[in-house]
Amino acid sequence: MFVQWFWRKRMAKVAEAFEARDADRLAALWPDDFVLEFPPGTPMAGEWRGRSAATEIMRAIFAHNASMRLTVQGVAIDHPWSPTGTFKAFVEWAAVARSVDGHVLTGTFIMALDFRRWKAVRNRDHFFDVPQIAAHYAGLQVPSRQTVA
Repeated sequence: MFVQWFWRKRMAKVAEAFEARDADRLAALWPDDFVLEFPPGTPMAGEWRGRSAATEIMRAIFAHNASMRLTVQGVAIDHPWSPTGTFKAFVEWAAVARSVDGHVLTGTFIMALDFRRWKAVRNRDHFFDVPQIAAHYAGLQVPSRQTVA
């Protein structure tokens, strides 16, 4: 099935970008109007609108961590036969991140993605343990929201 092939390739690129801590490689997967959303209770909470703003928050997250590893645990796709590449996808990830100060974060999170023309146009992260995420990113240097286009 084309969508599963597409999905495996796309998620491999996402995991590679995270593990390389390469915001530009990740941003290459997004259109200009991309929206990245983090849940309340985290230092990066809210919407980061536009590829530029989303790239800046990802640069900050990557700079905060000395290493990151993501492993896909499960995938669900709504309307996998869309000829226009318009569908929703839900990905469960297992994550391990080591901050530059040595704090290790392990946990699971869900990405809820909206796709249009085979590109993710919105990504909403959902964390199972928001206090743990907030503690890990307590010292995160959050970029100004002024970068939002």
